[in-house]
Amino acid sequence: MATGSTLPGNKRRCILVKKTVVVFVILLFLAGFIAFVCILASAQDVPRRVETTVEAITGDNDHSRVTFFIREDNFNVQRLVVTKLPDGGFQYSWTNTDEAGNPMVMVRQTGGPYDGYWRYTITQARNYQNYIYRFGRNGSWMEVRAFPPNENAHANYQKNTDTCKNCHSTHYALTSRLLNQKLVLELCLSCHDGSGSKYNVLDGEVIVPGGAVVSSPAGPFGSAVATSYHNVFREDTGTVLLAPGGTKTGLSCTDCHSAHVLQDQTKPVRASGFRLLKHYLYETPAGAMYDQPPVVAYSHVTGSSYETVYVSGMNEFCSHCHEHYNYGANPNPRLPSYPTHTLRTEGGDGILKSGQYYRHPTGINIAGWLKVPVRLPLEERGTGGRYMTCKTCHYAHGTAIISGYHYSDRFEVDKYAADGRPLDRSTMLKRTEGMGICLECHLDIWHNTGYRQ
Repeated sequence: MATGSTLPGNKRRCILVKKTVVVFVILLFLAGFIAFVCILASAQDVPRRVETTVEAITGDNDHSRVTFFIREDNFNVQRLVVTKLPDGGFQYSWTNTDEAGNPMVMVRQTGGPYDGYWRYTITQARNYQNYIYRFGRNGSWMEVRAFPPNENAHANYQKNTDTCKNCHSTHYALTSRLLNQKLVLELCLSCHDGSGSKYNVLDGEVIVPGGAVVSSPAGPFGSAVATSYHNVFREDTGTVLLAPGGTKTGLSCTDCHSAHVLQDQTKPVRASGFRLLKHYLYETPAGAMYDQPPVVAYSHVTGSSYETVYVSGMNEFCSHCHEHYNYGANPNPRLPSYPTHTLRTEGGDGILKSGQYYRHPTGINIAGWLKVPVRLPLEERGTGGRYMTCKTCHYAHGTAIISGYHYSDRFEVDKYAADGRPLDRSTMLKRTEGMGICLECHLDIWHNTGYRQ
């Protein structure tokens, strides 16, 4: 009787213990999962997203209020400072203080659509000045650009933004990408003809602080002012054009630029890289995949000038189409058989053949040659040198120089004007009249060529 009377109670206790163990295991699992999620969150050293707003200031036509919003906490903020040196070069650095010398800190937003977000505000951002900030921790950063008085239509979209509709239509689009225009060029020019952006690519002009209009570092596309340009005007013809020193290719604005920010969460994120220039992943002749480095560059803007500070990556970018021309200290891995180049020394052999031709090398440090300030852009790679690139001699969009033509033969063929007329000569996107580019570096011809008799 005693045994039979205690058995149900033992069973009940056993069942209770089992339930307790199951609940404990579930709670332990949940605690571990939450801890794992927290570890992953803490391991993200750059924000998932930075949203940027630009607001007009009542009674002040020269300044705007720029605010960066981040959902997560504990990120640091820095701003870029660029100065021009007497020798024509640039110096750039990041600082955690504002223009008045005060520490920059994120504060919690209360109220509004960003309630609970962390924000940093530039209370008086000068209109038409470029602002480059970065957010991150532990050495990883996300760069964000602001261009007051306009919001950036290509990046950092806000919760209630209307910028998407400027390019896209949900139901009445004209392309499979839901674009409002059939041609990429027409869509880009709806703003970049000078009507909706400070960058007027047709005339090669840009607005700077104070409202002045100055020359753009990329040069003009418009056939009315350009004597040579990257031909994006034949997008609708199906014409396959020859890229000099490279392969045949079609060409549109989005062959060089991305319309949106491209983020890679497996690497330090560059939220809005320089001019939204693309970088490509492609296979080399040896069968390896080459991840082309992004172009790193910044702007130096004053009330009377707009210049570009090139840091790295430009040669690799241009050689995506013009691979035979990337010959120098950084050979293109797509063409591994092409020789590298070292500066000529006494008794040296000079320039080696690059494929069928001898070519002026690029990607080389010419700091030791320069005896006077050089007006042409060089890469400032932070190594103390100054490196020649494709952009040292050529504009990216077009040139308005009127002398120094090359006639189409083996150098450049299949050139067309914006109206479709074939051209028999081109100024080759050069930066200066005639061959003045050469004398920018080779003015002291005896020293700068390393040649002695």
